[in-house]
Amino acid sequence: MQFDTRGMAPLVCVLVSGCALLGGQPETPEQTPAEQEEQIRAQYGDQMVEDVKALKALGKGAQTQGVASCLKIYGQAVDMEKRGADERGVAQQYRACANSCGEHHLPSATADEARPIAARYEAICKEKSGKLDSVGHIQRFRAAMDRLATTTGAFNIRQVMSEARGALKQAKEGAGESAFPAEEEEFHAAEAKHADTLEKVEAFLRRPDVRELEDRRRTLMAQIEDYERLGMKAQLEKAKGDLRGVEAKWSFLMKEAGF
Repeated sequence: MQFDTRGMAPLVCVLVSGCALLGGQPETPEQTPAEQEEQIRAQYGDQMVEDVKALKALGKGAQTQGVASCLKIYGQAVDMEKRGADERGVAQQYRACANSCGEHHLPSATADEARPIAARYEAICKEKSGKLDSVGHIQRFRAAMDRLATTTGAFNIRQVMSEARGALKQAKEGAGESAFPAEEEEFHAAEAKHADTLEKVEAFLRRPDVRELEDRRRTLMAQIEDYERLGMKAQLEKAKGDLRGVEAKWSFLMKEAGF
C-alpha cells in the first residue's frame, strides 16, 4: 500500500529523519524545535507530542522503530481526514494504522516502554476506522429502507428487511451500540408493520417438508458447482434437472401456502 505523505513533513521528520524532538536538526533552518513541536501539537494533538518525546527519551533504533512507523501512519490518516479525503480511503488508512500499531506487528526488539504507545494508537485507529466504516453501512441501511417502501411479496420483504438489519448491525458495531437511535427506531417500526408477513414466512420455512426441500436444493447447488469444476457433464446435467424439479416443488408449496 502506498501511503499519502502530503502535509506530513513535521511528523515524518520527527519520526523518520530524527529531527528536533528526536535530537536532530529541524527540517528547515528557520524552524526552531519549539515551532516544530507546536506544529505537531496543532495538527495531531498534545498526546502525539508527549508520545514523540517519550520515543526520543528511549532513543532511535530497533527499540522504537516499529512504534515510530505506526505513529507516522496515524499521522497520515489524520492528514487525509482533515483534507476531506474519500471516507473509504481514510478508513483504509486508519485500518493500516491499527495493523501497524498492533502487538503482532511490532518488532521483537521494541522497548517495553514503547509498546503502550503503540497500543494507544491501535485503539484510536480501530475506533476511527469503525466509525468511518459505519457511514457506509448506514447508507446501505438507508437504501434498503427506501426499497422496502415499494417492495411487495412476503419473501422480498423478508430479504430487504434482512439487508437493513445487517447494515444497521454493522453500523452500530463500528460507531457504538448507542449510535443511530433514529434508524433503530425506524427499523423496529418496519418490523412491527410487517410482523404478520414475516411470521408467515418464518412459519413456512420451519415446516419439515420445506426444510427438507431447502436442504435438497443446497445439496444440488453444491453438486452442480463441483461437477462444473470437474467437467463431469453427465452428472452436471442430471443435477441441473433435479434442481429444476426441486424449484418447481418449491413454487408449488409457496403457492399452496398463499405466497
